[in-house]
Amino acid sequence: MDEVEWLPAPLTAPRVCVRRPAHGDEAALVALFTDAEVRQFLGGPLDLDDAQRRAARIVADRAWGDFVVEARADRAVIGSRDLRRKRGPWEISYQFDRAHWGLGLASETLAVLVAWFFAATDEDLLIAVTQDANRRSARLLERAGALAAGSFRQYDAVQRQYEIRRGSLPASVDG
Repeated sequence: MDEVEWLPAPLTAPRVCVRRPAHGDEAALVALFTDAEVRQFLGGPLDLDDAQRRAARIVADRAWGDFVVEARADRAVIGSRDLRRKRGPWEISYQFDRAHWGLGLASETLAVLVAWFFAATDEDLLIAVTQDANRRSARLLERAGALAAGSFRQYDAVQRQYEIRRGSLPASVDG
């Protein structure tokens, strides 16, 4: 993806802003990485030292695909993760602070990231993977227009792969 600049400008939705990580985001990232409920379906919480190292690396590297999610109301970092090639196709991953679950903020985030991805790249497929047990994430992906495309076992749990294809999204997402 060298030819595509990663988030040259923040992406905004009515209540969220998706942007590249920056200095000052470390504490919020550490809080996400160490929260057992947030990380329940993401391999579990990291210990504090590992979380601090990962947060520092994410902020310092500003790698293609890394993002944070800010609440526009108070500019607090409420989520993060990445867009990466992990299993072949490009894959979107996300995590959100528990205080912001169930408010539609993840839906807004997913909508702007997916719209940006298909507008900025020539890719026709974006995937997301979630544990079958993570019904909240599965419902989020289904509401966003993603279709279940199979399952596999990883990390001692059944994982479900969802596909989002260019041109198959609801009008509100498919810019």
